[in-house]
Amino acid sequence: MKPLLDALLASDKEDIEKLYGYLYLGEYWLLQNDLVQAEAALEKLKELLKNSKTIPKGYSLIANMAATELNDEKIQ
Repeated sequence: MKPLLDALLASDKEDIEKLYGYLYLGEYWLLQNDLVQAEAALEKLKELLKNSKTIPKGYSLIANMAATELNDEKIQ
């Protein structure tokens, strides 16, 4: 799974596809119990949302949900 995500994120795909790539990358790292890498993926997701001209602003909800999940994992 990780090589596919890395290939997607390194490609010139649409921003929306990369958004989901970072989201799934964060999930991958959570499953690996690597909170540092999961947080890094979330930061890249947030940066993409901030700089994208094509992703609707309502998609920021996705980043908020991912941040909540990450914070829940940090508490456990």
